Amino acid sequence: MEIPLPEEPLISIILPIKNSAETLFPCLQSLLFQNYHHIEVIAVDDCSRDNSLQILREFQKTDSRVRIIKNVKTYGRAISINRALKKARGKLIVFMEPTDMITAQKLSKQVAELRKDKHVVAANSQCMTMNHLGKRVGKSHYPLLASEAMHLPYRQNVLFSGIMINRYRIPKDLLDCEADEPALFAAQLISRLLTYGEIVTIPEYLHTHMAQHLTGHLMHKFTKSIRVWLEAKVNHQQAPSLTAVFANVMSPAL
Repeated sequence: MEIPLPEEPLISIILPIKNSAETLFPCLQSLLFQNYHHIEVIAVDDCSRDNSLQILREFQKTDSRVRIIKNVKTYGRAISINRALKKARGKLIVFMEPTDMITAQKLSKQVAELRKDKHVVAANSQCMTMNHLGKRVGKSHYPLLASEAMHLPYRQNVLFSGIMINRYRIPKDLLDCEADEPALFAAQLISRLLTYGEIVTIPEYLHTHMAQHLTGHLMHKFTKSIRVWLEAKVNHQQAPSLTAVFANVMSPAL
C-alpha cells in the first residue's frame, strides 16, 4: 500500500561526529537555516578530542531541533549511525557529513522530488567541491537516475552525503549501518535502496563539501570495492561492472 507523504513531514538528519570542529559550525548553520523548518538534527559524538561536543551544545542552547547523543566510549561510525537511527522520529532520513554544507533550499527541493513519483525512494543533488580557501576545485556530474548508472564506479552513481530517503517505502531495518568506512556504507545502502525504487539526482548544485586528500592504500581500496561488488551481486542482484570497480579504485570521486 502506497503511503503519501504528510503535508510537512519531519526530516531526521543523521550527523556522525568525530573530531569535526573545523567544519562543524558551517555545517550546522546550513542545516538549521533551511527554508524547510520541520527538521531534527541528531548528532552523535563518538568521543571527539576536539571541541566538537562544545559546538553542538552551543547550537542546542539556541535551537531545540539539535539533539545530541554522546557515546560513553568510542564505538565507531556504524554503531553511532545506528544509535541515531533508533532515535530518529522522522520518516524522511538524511545522512549528512560534518564536512559538508547545503543550500537553504535543498531539503524542500528534495521533499518535492519524493512527492513527484511514488517509485522514488531517495533524492539528492549535484555538488560542488571546495578547497580550504573556499575556491571551487570540482563539481559532480551524477546521472539523474542512479538505476541507469550501475555500470559506473559506485561512487559515481549518486552523491551519498545529504541523501534524503523516504522511510515509508522501505523495510524498517534497511538503513542499518554495517560498515565504519563511509564509502562502503554508501555503496551498500545504495544497492539496497535500488531494489525498492529509484534514486534521483536533482540537477542543481545544492551541496558543497571540502576536498580531502587520498590516504588509503591502493590494495585496501581494491579490497573494499570487490566486497561491495560481491554484496550487491549476491544479495541485491544489481552490481556495477568489474571494469567500473577497477576504475573506482584508480580514481577518487566527489
